[in-house]
Amino acid sequence: MADFLGDTQTSQQYWRIGQEVKTPPFHGGITGSSPVYATMIKWKDKPNGNCPVQAEGWFLGYYFYFRARYTQAIIEFSKTEAGWENDLIHARYLLATEPGPYEAGWMPKWKCRLLINLGCLLFFFKRGKENTINLVK
Repeated sequence: MADFLGDTQTSQQYWRIGQEVKTPPFHGGITGSSPVYATMIKWKDKPNGNCPVQAEGWFLGYYFYFRARYTQAIIEFSKTEAGWENDLIHARYLLATEPGPYEAGWMPKWKCRLLINLGCLLFFFKRGKENTINLVK
């Protein structure tokens, strides 16, 4: 893991969004029982707070900001944190809506992590195709 991440810092937290390779690639190049795209999120802040619930970090070298407030949960990606602060958004996904006012702001942290996971997978597969996706119809 240290080779993949470079020098790991003890203050940084990493969370796998997929499974790491469990078996060696001894079956003719098949990488084992887990998908090749199993990647990691590097957290700046894990989901925390209420009204809104917020999280931020990096995925595939892109900065992301997640927030759940009012009735919506949204994740935005930018090439850098400074770019996000200056509204240079590379991709934005509406991940969920909650029925009542302020319901999303009280979303449980496990559900926020699940939605962040979904947002990162969408970004991985949709990168460069569409920059705004509404998952809620």
